[in-house]
Amino acid sequence: MEECEEFIKEEIQYNIENDNMTAEEVEELEESLKGLNRWYEKVISRGIK
Repeated sequence: MEECEEFIKEEIQYNIENDNMTAEEVEELEESLKGLNRWYEKVISRGIK
């Protein structure tokens, strides 16, 4: 999960620096990342690895 989070953050930063994303798109990706983190925490709390 950490690798996925790092990849998404790098992708967001790359696209911001190259004007490939709007602020709204960045917000959407950040919300998706938060959702993935919540899902991951639920999976871990159930003892699934």
